[in-house]
Amino acid sequence: MRGLQATQPVAAGEDILSITFHRCLSIVSAMHRTKDWQRAVIGWRRLPDADMYLDVLALLYETVVKGNNSEWAPYLRTLPQEYDLPVNYSAAVHEQVLSALPGLHELANKRISSLHHFYPLMFKALQALPGGKEGLHRLGSSARWPLFLWAYSATKTRTVTLDVADSGVKVPGDWVHEIGVMVPLLDMTNHGVGGQVNARVEGTSAAFKLIATRAIQAHQQVRFSYNPSDEETANCNDRWLLEYGFTIDDDSPERSCYRLQLSSGDVAAALAHLAVASSPPSASQAGSEPSADACTLASRARIRSRLDKARLPEEMSSVITAATVSPPHELWHWLQVAVGGSEACIGEWTSTYR
Repeated sequence: MRGLQATQPVAAGEDILSITFHRCLSIVSAMHRTKDWQRAVIGWRRLPDADMYLDVLALLYETVVKGNNSEWAPYLRTLPQEYDLPVNYSAAVHEQVLSALPGLHELANKRISSLHHFYPLMFKALQALPGGKEGLHRLGSSARWPLFLWAYSATKTRTVTLDVADSGVKVPGDWVHEIGVMVPLLDMTNHGVGGQVNARVEGTSAAFKLIATRAIQAHQQVRFSYNPSDEETANCNDRWLLEYGFTIDDDSPERSCYRLQLSSGDVAAALAHLAVASSPPSASQAGSEPSADACTLASRARIRSRLDKARLPEEMSSVITAATVSPPHELWHWLQVAVGGSEACIGEWTSTYR
């Protein structure tokens, strides 16, 4: 399990760690080391949300062009190879699950459409940078789209946002208002909700710091909120799912945004389609559950309880029950959308993908 633990007691207000800005990976650090960045992205100025793709470009450049010669190569090797975000779900999942959930299907498709729009622009920009053409030639055309999705997923789930105006960092143009920064080690920290949060992130052009907001004991896991504004105004669960691959269950009415419009029955029906297609365990297999940790067992019980209240047809209920025993990997997130997860288990789920 990935995560960050305190090796000794930390007092409230004390720095847990501090990483100098030049050791972090971002479009700013890339510009300091390689020329031609402004020319490479000159056509991005009038595109909506273009600045959110600059960190993707920086990561791709270090991966495709610099490779093992990148000063971040040791860090890049620690990044997960797969990210469980809706944009990475297989075509079968989109057809069998998302199509049964129109609101979420529309949101996911908008994000995927944006990715398809920026995909050719991304590699055109790479070609304009020193060594870009050679790097792309070595990569091969068939590997470009999967690598683009990987870089997008890595940056969206692992970067810390830095405001350009407040920090004064040099960026490719005045159209860039925020940048994403990949901070080694700090990005191992898992998300926390409510009472789990015991730290905050402070970023400047000098360094990124992880600061304790209350006393932390030795061997205690360090957690901060990936979206601090969420503590004041709850963000929609569609954003959490699209950006991070998980949902938050804290009984806040703001979580259930009008765009999702999901009920337990809606999700159960969608899951049934996928469960049947995925050949879930038979009834006899379902009766013998594999060993599981407390969070998994608690979530299964809650899932079954909530779906029972949806008054599903008997045949659908049996399929869902079987699927919750040993679900296909992608099923868990749709089950979480349907019934949420206990606060104690949120960190366990999120750490799986960090």
